[in-house]
Order: sequence, then C-alpha cells, then structure tokens
Amino acid sequence: MRHALRISYRGTDLAGWQRQDNAPTVQEHVERALTRLAGSTVSVVGSGRTDAGVHARAQVAHVDLESPLPCKALVLGTNTLLPDTIRVLSAARMPGDFHARFSAVGKRYVYRWSTEPVVSPLEALLRAALDARADLDLMAEATRVFVGRRDFAAFANAGGAHTTSVREVTRCELVRDGSHLELIVEGEGFLKGMVRSIAGTLVEVSVGRMALDDLAELFEGGERSQAGPTAPARGLCLERVFYPPELEALDVFPVGAAWS
Repeated sequence: MRHALRISYRGTDLAGWQRQDNAPTVQEHVERALTRLAGSTVSVVGSGRTDAGVHARAQVAHVDLESPLPCKALVLGTNTLLPDTIRVLSAARMPGDFHARFSAVGKRYVYRWSTEPVVSPLEALLRAALDARADLDLMAEATRVFVGRRDFAAFANAGGAHTTSVREVTRCELVRDGSHLELIVEGEGFLKGMVRSIAGTLVEVSVGRMALDDLAELFEGGERSQAGPTAPARGLCLERVFYPPELEALDVFPVGAAWS
C-alpha cells in the first residue's frame, strides 16, 4: 500500500536528502527507521533532492508498505526511530499511481537572512547574515527579473541531472519583518543550487557588485561564473511541495492532517 509522508528536517548536520555511501542523509535515516518499523526493507522516494545543509519544512516522500499501518502509528512509530533533526509530520494513504516527484506540480523555497549586525547562534542555524551595505529596495526590484519562463543555466551548479535548464518561476519576492528578510521563490521545478544562486546574485546586486541591467543578460547564454555566488545552505528551506487539487484534498500536506 502506498503512503505519502510529509517530512521536516534541519539539514545542518546532514548531507542532504539523497542517500550517500559516506555521509548521513535524510533518505537514509527515514528508510532505516521505516525498515525497522515495518520489519522488511523499505525504499523512500522524495519529491526531489535538497543539498547538504538545506532544511525542509514540508518535504514529501512516498513509500510502499507490504503490510498496511494506521497513519498515526506510521508517523509516531517512525519518529521514535529518527534523530531529533528529522520528523515525519503526517502521513496518508495514496492512490497507487501517486509519485512524490512526478505527481508534484510545483515547489516553494524560502531563503532567509538576518539583517542584525551580529547574528545570534540560534538564528544562524536557519538564517544567513546579510551584508550591511545591502540596498533592500534595489534587491526587491531585482527579484522581478527572475519571474517567468527563463533559461536558468547561469544559476545551475554543477552535478545536476537536468536535461534542460529552462524553468518557470511563478513567484520571486522579498518579505521583510524587522531584522528578518525572506526571499520566497515558487516554480514548477528547480535546478541544482538554483535558489541559492538566485539569492547570492540578489546580494551582489544589492551591494553594487553587479548592475541590475546586467541580470537580463544572464538568461541569454550566461555562464555560472557570471552570476553571483551560491548563498550559504543554512538559509534555504523547502517550504512546500504543490500537488493537483485532488491530491491536496487527501490532507497529507497541510499541518493537522487527519489520522486515518
């Protein structure tokens, strides 16, 4: 029986989502916990990879279990076997053709900065420090350039498995709340390191190291070296994975999902 899981994790000490031979990952921890709980080998398929150090508020994965478990038992039982940095927040039984990755229609990432002159070590787990010289109005203006269907090759880090670098970004905006600054980016899908590259490029524009007018040229055959640096992983969080309405209605995705 196929289940969808909504998983949250703090990626600080993890090597990302994808299982690796020589480093702890989210997939490895979740598969190990589910295998112990189910009593048989379990494979977990995520909606996509997150890099080392990147967090998730609501990663989605699916798993096939030979013997069905009540969703409440699946969530609570798995969490007793996971490290404190990873939690399954909810679970739901899904149609057999549901796929955490291929059924998804979009994602929301949030990159977080602190504008404090000295960032608390607690804040620093989830936020990057923003250069004090940053012009936030200019930074906000620059976000508009990224909205639309574009060739994001200049914002893709090496190592991705994409066949095309064209992606559609439907939302890219800054939200400020006191000393907290958030970059919200939504789109159909993202290249490896793309959101962190966008964040790093916005900082370059905000401090005057890159002209706003030069941004448009990056979508015309620009190279990765021409865009800004990749922003630190600790500031990035996968906030939500979007699915068609008929799947969203199954309640695995919002907080407070029903136990069934």
